[in-house]
Amino acid sequence: MATRIYKATTPKGVRLIDAGIKSSVIAHVARDEIKVEVASGHDIAELVGAGVKVEVIGANANQDLFVEGTQQ
Repeated sequence: MATRIYKATTPKGVRLIDAGIKSSVIAHVARDEIKVEVASGHDIAELVGAGVKVEVIGANANQDLFVEGTQQ
């Protein structure tokens, strides 16, 4: 598989990533920058009580993220 160099811009700075597809770059950078876990009932109660809104992802959201050449 051919690869190309992608420029990934994050709040921490710019990174150059050699990868085959854009979604691989996103996953690679996200592993370093984001921690995701299932929220417990206590987490939800505490965060909603503090004013954090629950964000709902639509059915096509993941599809758009992984289409080569789209702007996010």
